[in-house]
Amino acid sequence: MDWLSKVKLQGAVQKWVDHPISVTINLPDDVNEALVGKLYLEAWEAGCKGVTVYSDGSRSGVLIANETKEETKETSVPFSTKRTI
Repeated sequence: MDWLSKVKLQGAVQKWVDHPISVTINLPDDVNEALVGKLYLEAWEAGCKGVTVYSDGSRSGVLIANETKEETKETSVPFSTKRTI
């Protein structure tokens, strides 16, 4: 789904939801300011209550593409997880 359609969809859903919806838009690093401005304006017009825009590489650890995550080791729990009756 393209970014503009995502914003329009979430704005349409906002009419029927009591709590505020914030839309997060993940963009490539070469995005231009005109598109970001258009997305913010569309979100406002569509009725979204908040908008977050991330571009690839804008923050460390955010939108890192095509990397496999290492499996985490199972941690011990300091209390029993087994239910007793």
